[in-house]
Amino acid sequence: MKIGVLALQGDVAEHIASLGDCGVSASGVRNRQEIESVDALVIPGGESTTIAKLAKAFGVFDLIKSRIASGMPTYGSCAGKRYKNNDLNNKEILRIKKNKKRREEGGKLE
Repeated sequence: MKIGVLALQGDVAEHIASLGDCGVSASGVRNRQEIESVDALVIPGGESTTIAKLAKAFGVFDLIKSRIASGMPTYGSCAGKRYKNNDLNNKEILRIKKNKKRREEGGKLE
């Protein structure tokens, strides 16, 4: 399985390193060809509105939305989760139906 980390803004290097620590090979992706080539996507933390604006500027916003809606496994952390899901009242997020998720708040997984 080829995993891509959306490399537009946020903690890209840290996510790639963490996946590597788990024995998973991942690479940064930012253009259409790179995003089309991955089997799963990680959307790292950062600032969700900035991530959305950059995805539109790079011409990959609709592609990411379509791939997620079609079932591509996707993990979003922090702002990446908000960008992926519908946790913000913002027209520039993906607004994909929420998946089952585990959130860490105050060190506690729910």
